[in-house]
Amino acid sequence: QSSSKLFISFAKGNNSFYSPVCYISKQNLSDITSYVDRGGRKLAAVSLEGNVYLISSLSMQDENFNLALLEGAAALQVFDYNRDGFKELAFIDAGSNTMKFGLSERRNMMRTYFSLNLSTTPNQLIIDDSKKNITTFICYKKGEKAIEVLRYNFERSQLNKQIIYASDPIREVKFSSDRLKDRITVCALTLQNKILSLQEFEIRNFRNPIAEKRQVADNVEDATFNFSVYKDVYALVRLGRNV
Repeated sequence: QSSSKLFISFAKGNNSFYSPVCYISKQNLSDITSYVDRGGRKLAAVSLEGNVYLISSLSMQDENFNLALLEGAAALQVFDYNRDGFKELAFIDAGSNTMKFGLSERRNMMRTYFSLNLSTTPNQLIIDDSKKNITTFICYKKGEKAIEVLRYNFERSQLNKQIIYASDPIREVKFSSDRLKDRITVCALTLQNKILSLQEFEIRNFRNPIAEKRQVADNVEDATFNFSVYKDVYALVRLGRNV
């Protein structure tokens, strides 16, 4: 992905790829995501002007679908709010500081459209859709400390919102959820003065979170992590002149 082109690279085999080829050329592409629904594997890309490009097949001439919903799009994700196999699209609109999403009904994309005001100014979005008809949206900005968590109950048309704060600037946020116990754990990887930490926020019944912070390493230049059963942290650590 460059500022105006989407490239696709096809695999030759294990760990080897053909040279990237330009698939679409559009101005100001800002984010891209891939997903699978009952219609097969698809790509969705969003531009800063709010144009969304949906690609359902790798034809070198066909651009299957596009729409314009917002200005200043900062993030794009897909989810499945009622677990029917048909995906919905969600966006952060940096221009109006809102999160917007459209619900699909089989092949009727964007049948119902929502716009929710945000109290922070995020540019990253992750979504928990593990519980049918209840979707949790987690919004944050890299380098900031605030994490805005919104949970929407589609059966009751009810919105709950909570803002939690890490003590240090955020590098990355991930989550795990327990739908039976109505519990979600938000984990933030933070970096301050080259000290890397993991900060966990356990939210039960969408009430006050339980916070825990653990230092991981120092002299860290950059890091990322996986969060599932175990937390695997990968960091670039400076040791003298070596990284």
